[in-house]
Amino acid sequence: MTRRLATTGLFVVNGAVIGVWVSQIPAIQRRFDLSSGVMGLILLCMSVAVIVVVPIAGQAVARRGSAPVAVAGGVACLVTVTLPVLAPHPVLVAAGLVLLGAASAAMDVAMNSHGVAIEAASERPVMSSLHAGWALGGAAGAAAGAAGTALGLDGAVTVALVAAALAVHLAACARHLGAGSTAEGADAPRFTLPSRGVALLAALCLLTMMTEGAMADWSGIYMDSDLGASAALAAASYAVFTGGMTVGRLVGDRINRRIGPVHLLRGGALLTAAPLAVMLLGGSAALALPCLFLVGLGVANGVPLMFSAAGRRPDTAPGPGIAAVSSTGSIGFLLGPPLIGFLAGATSLPWALGVLVPAALAVLLLAGRAAGPAPAGPLTDAAGVLGSG
Repeated sequence: MTRRLATTGLFVVNGAVIGVWVSQIPAIQRRFDLSSGVMGLILLCMSVAVIVVVPIAGQAVARRGSAPVAVAGGVACLVTVTLPVLAPHPVLVAAGLVLLGAASAAMDVAMNSHGVAIEAASERPVMSSLHAGWALGGAAGAAAGAAGTALGLDGAVTVALVAAALAVHLAACARHLGAGSTAEGADAPRFTLPSRGVALLAALCLLTMMTEGAMADWSGIYMDSDLGASAALAAASYAVFTGGMTVGRLVGDRINRRIGPVHLLRGGALLTAAPLAVMLLGGSAALALPCLFLVGLGVANGVPLMFSAAGRRPDTAPGPGIAAVSSTGSIGFLLGPPLIGFLAGATSLPWALGVLVPAALAVLLLAGRAAGPAPAGPLTDAAGVLGSG
């Protein structure tokens, strides 16, 4: 197993953990008879944990290196993903999500830092294909959750089986990760404010990940409560969305080399906004599934492009740079869904999800401002380099 394949395996594990969890959200909402607003508050707990832990994880990567932090975070993810599903009370669901969010945040920063090191060593774009592993894992985890629902399995049993399989996979990958980002020990820089370039990348990442988070937490509920889809079809909605992300990321590196990161980001933003608007206006489960696939295709390469740019900035170490972009993006990924819940309680879920359309259009308009003069090197092209300015 090569270093790149082993690193892709880390992304698969993290994506599958999130995928199998979100497949259980509609069932948990029904089991406790929770309103959209209350469900939003519960999901907010995971957001808080991620926002707090991501900067700490960035420092841990700078001090200890990316590989050990990534593996430790992966083990923690596999343990904590069962907690919110096993919880007998909504308060304990929230507590389980705090622990799951913390574990996922630590793994996320470390595995992206490891990916940046591999990209630098290979001297060609690879981050989209690494993130394709995350999307593939998310689709597989969500599909496993949907299959368990269709077979009548208890959600806790389904999640435990998925976690056990992922543990074997993680152990195999951990042996072949090799060297990643440098462990600086006590010489690692302390917390500092992000540079202007990193801050811009962080803002774009927030807008992009807001859509990812909303599709993760609300697409199944939208299919179930607003479109009248079956329980199995609602559980499969996130698998369809992440299927689109997987396809987009598998071809993303090749497209990046041809047209450059700015044009790729702009095209993805347009492909996000248009089918999302069609899905919300159409009001049909049959129409919603292909639209979810296209939305996944549209958002696929935004996060890999921005993480890669943050990890290559000369004025910031990879761990803290990625942590700054990741923590801000996580606000969109995890704070966005509770906001959708609050808006849905005040209006309706379709209207609440409609705010994602102008968010995608904002990425389309701001993408060019993230491009600066392209420095010489094999990772650049005539279209500019995200985050270099």
